[in-house]
Amino acid sequence: MSQRKFFISYRRLDAPTAAHVVCERLTHKFGAEHVFFDVDSIPLGIDFHLFLTEQVQSCEVLVAVIGRQWLSIEDEQGRRRLDLEDDFVRIEIAAALERDIPVVPVLVEGATLPRADQLPECLRRLARRIAFDVRPGAMFNQHLDSLVQRLEQTLSVPGPRNWFPLGSAMVGRAPDSIITNSIGMKLAAIPFGSFKMGSPDDESGRFDNEGPQHEVQLTKGFHLGVSPVTQAEYQQVVGSNNPSHFTGDDRRPVENVSWFDAVEFCNRLSKREQLSPFYDIKGQEVRIIGGHGYRLPTEAEWEYACRAKTTTPWWFGPEESRLGEFAWYDQNSGGTTHPVGKKSANEWGLYDMHGNVWEWCQDWYGEYSSGSIIDPTGPASGPGRVWRGGSWYGIPRYCRSAIRDHYPPGYRYQVCGFRAART
Repeated sequence: MSQRKFFISYRRLDAPTAAHVVCERLTHKFGAEHVFFDVDSIPLGIDFHLFLTEQVQSCEVLVAVIGRQWLSIEDEQGRRRLDLEDDFVRIEIAAALERDIPVVPVLVEGATLPRADQLPECLRRLARRIAFDVRPGAMFNQHLDSLVQRLEQTLSVPGPRNWFPLGSAMVGRAPDSIITNSIGMKLAAIPFGSFKMGSPDDESGRFDNEGPQHEVQLTKGFHLGVSPVTQAEYQQVVGSNNPSHFTGDDRRPVENVSWFDAVEFCNRLSKREQLSPFYDIKGQEVRIIGGHGYRLPTEAEWEYACRAKTTTPWWFGPEESRLGEFAWYDQNSGGTTHPVGKKSANEWGLYDMHGNVWEWCQDWYGEYSSGSIIDPTGPASGPGRVWRGGSWYGIPRYCRSAIRDHYPPGYRYQVCGFRAART
């Protein structure tokens, strides 16, 4: 049996049009001989379970097209199809998961990735796979082009990498998913992907500047500090002077630093590791050069990493009563910062995304637009640079994933630090 690249799994009563479009794009790019698409090709009289399993075994990647009815479609007797052992979709995805090949959930028509508890036992690992959203509207064709590009990257990728291919597991991460640099700073690998930035109109505690909620696509993976820069890390790079208001434990986040201080730290750390600086700094004139040196995350990268594929007010869910498990804020901080990493991390290994200290982002502050956008970096200028995340001083409302504020880049205060990133 010849080796195919892709097996496309879909439900005819769910999203057939989207599945056909995905098939056409992949066929155009890789050739029809490398794409298995329709169960109509099952020969008469053949054991379909065995046939489908063999077809999956001959492919490198399974693409699961998931629409809004994918989970709930029932047979003539009112049974959910996904719970039936002879369901084609169940057979296909289970076979791919058993082989441990990339299984790529392609979410169409506004669908969301199913939770593990919504799936039969044999499919529960699907909930841990990196998915891709293809949204209707003006960006539809661009999303499809990006999907094909990223599926091409996913094919037969050997050895270590600093990004997650589509369809790889979000849990049980590769050994290089967290790296440690020359000063002992740990950075987590954040996969490329798309998400809805901002908060929905009905989110409790939202501010008007968190909307309109809009689709954002990040086309490149990046590394992000697992925690805010600590006082120990800061002093290793800039010298013995500690600007922080709260001292006594150098594992506390550095605070009382300006945006200028933060980008200067990034450039110095880049030079220390013989990387080209990301910024050209001449006094208070800062120009982005780009490259692979250390930098601040963009505002979109920050929220995407904080959410880690979630859509709730906080990355752990909607329950304000649980905030103390994951964040230092006004009700449990005792009026001070705390050593980083003492609360639980999110799905991508990031600590203190809610509370402890606000964090400078790279962007100038600006109002959101309603349209979809790819790799946003903020406006060319604005009233201040963006703050994200909330602090030890904030009430729960001010520690949500979508909360945003801004201050002049020279501003320093004991509630704000920063987190380092690298592309």
